[in-house]
Amino acid sequence: MSEPAPGPILIPATAVRRRTALLARKISALYQNRDLTLLGILNGSIFFLADLARQLTIPFRVECWRLRSYVGKTTRSAGTVHGITKTPGAFRGANVLIVDDILDTGLTLAATRARLVAMGSRSVRVCVLVRKHKRRPHRVRADWVGFDIPDEFVVGCGLDYDGMYRGLPDIRVLKAPASPRE
Repeated sequence: MSEPAPGPILIPATAVRRRTALLARKISALYQNRDLTLLGILNGSIFFLADLARQLTIPFRVECWRLRSYVGKTTRSAGTVHGITKTPGAFRGANVLIVDDILDTGLTLAATRARLVAMGSRSVRVCVLVRKHKRRPHRVRADWVGFDIPDEFVVGCGLDYDGMYRGLPDIRVLKAPASPRE
């Protein structure tokens, strides 16, 4: 059986670049004259985090946590966040902006927010590249959203399927493999 592959373009690279620049302007305006720590959720946020950070016009620190709720060749969350208990960093009194590739079930972002609050962060906000249009079992609000998308599995711009397709410049719908003929 063949693997799923990138399908049609949902959001072109030019739109991603424009929207990222707009988000950076809004974030820079809010945090003008305030400290800011960007917390990237790896591996998915790596491309979005780098592009967003380069567009900011204010000083900031960068931290990254490697967290996973998708394990292996699946398009469904495992229902637990792996790595949240081993998260390092000095966040007491910090204004933290969680940067992630996607708001899907809300599990990872809810666990990250709770961990940062427990670590004594002054404020915790969320910026995501894409937010799926769906009901979520975990209540999480993103303060900044690049794009709202349908409830489709997408790849590109850091979004992946089992580690593949992160480097695609566009956001694409993952196409299921063709069924073998009988």
